[in-house]
Amino acid sequence: MSTMLVAAGAAGQVASAAYGVFSLMQGVPVEEGFAAHHLIGYATEILALVMILALILARPRRGVVLAVGAAFGLLLLQPVLQRLDFALLGAVHGLNALAIIVLCAWTATALRMRRRKPERVAAP
Repeated sequence: MSTMLVAAGAAGQVASAAYGVFSLMQGVPVEEGFAAHHLIGYATEILALVMILALILARPRRGVVLAVGAAFGLLLLQPVLQRLDFALLGAVHGLNALAIIVLCAWTATALRMRRRKPERVAAP
């Protein structure tokens, strides 16, 4: 559940960043245009901490732990990429967000599949 919330937060980040860019073209100040992007970013980082705590409690298999660890690391990298103020890193910032979404969605799917138990089929 928390991994899907982080994925949704990252998707909200992408949408709010696009809003910020298009609002700049209409003359809206940067702070105003990207306010939602920053707010959703902080909320997503808090959700990521919840995701780590849920991971500790769930004790999933190694692949899930690695995926969550990678997603958390990429989340921590996002503000660093944003502050470096280099255009190419802006593109990496966006691609990083997509990687976070994919990792979190994969993790949520893997955890959901783990919870499902195969049905027993009666012997013929």
